Amino acid sequence: LELAPGLWHAVHASYDDAVRSGLAQVRVVEPLNEVWRAQSAHETYCATLLVELANPYGRSERELTWVVRWAQRFAPYCSLDTDFEGQKPSSYGIDTDGDSGLRPLGLLARTPTLLRFDGSALATQIQAVLAQFKRGVKPSSLGLGTDCSASASARLLLSLYRPWGLGASGRRFPRRLKSGAIDFTGDWLAIGYAIKGELFQQPVAENRPRALRDDISLLTFGERVATVDGSTPDTRRRQSQAVDLGMECERWDLVDQSVGGFKLRRTSDGARLDHHQLVGIRPPDAEQLLIADLSWLMYRSDGTLEVGVNVLPGIPRVVGIRRASTRPGSREPFHQAFMLPPSPALKSSGALVLPPGWFKVGR
Repeated sequence: LELAPGLWHAVHASYDDAVRSGLAQVRVVEPLNEVWRAQSAHETYCATLLVELANPYGRSERELTWVVRWAQRFAPYCSLDTDFEGQKPSSYGIDTDGDSGLRPLGLLARTPTLLRFDGSALATQIQAVLAQFKRGVKPSSLGLGTDCSASASARLLLSLYRPWGLGASGRRFPRRLKSGAIDFTGDWLAIGYAIKGELFQQPVAENRPRALRDDISLLTFGERVATVDGSTPDTRRRQSQAVDLGMECERWDLVDQSVGGFKLRRTSDGARLDHHQLVGIRPPDAEQLLIADLSWLMYRSDGTLEVGVNVLPGIPRVVGIRRASTRPGSREPFHQAFMLPPSPALKSSGALVLPPGWFKVGR
């Protein structure tokens, strides 16, 4: 959920009270701190800042539970000071008179209430933990918890290493404000229907010529070659059929976009969505559906759902896929999957997108 206005200001005021009282560094018993079983006001404040830096709206419930626990685990290695000499604009700072979390120093005014956040010691700690994983040490032995594996812990720690220990990385592509409506679906079969114009069927044995529309590809985002198949009446017919089959797309509002993705908004009820779910989107200036990953979700106080989607490069093509059988003569039915062609312009080597739960390392 979106944070209520004034909540960050209240957190800053509580920390300032502890500093003025000379109690910020005093540790007291804290049963909710699973690692140290004790915590100071300074450590509580830094742990709160770390959680906000961890992109909480982009974390699953399980990952967010680990982030909160690990923020308490690593908070003692963070510091706050007023030394801004020689600091990079990407270093983090906090204005204790404001109503937001950490921001890059380059975006903050030098006010008397500005503090610099230093996570360099924390970066060293994360490196040490990752090195311990390579030696076979279990996460529970390192104070990370008994409910996480070493591989999952390493992946999450790697994603936290830069924001927690190094500073802001900046956006790879700038955002541009954009308005309009966008087709959106999170249903696996509906994505295939919107791409191919028909429900997925078991492939036939005969060799059929490659359809011309399979060769259509994006040159850049927002640009494509001229439409060579399909017309407005055909599009309307397919949309009508999609409604009859329950495969229609929802209509979302477009808030902004960049080369890599979109920020979307839904003001009405709709299908349930999960973090990192594969979805299909059709931008206002395109007829071809693209597939994307849900990178974050956030509910506003008025019930509006906002999401960020990271578009997978390339025009998707529907393919049939099945697991290889170890028994002679035994064949499973084909299932719908998607093929993404290589895109040198976007430095993508292509990909095969499997149904949820299918991927196994080494299979």
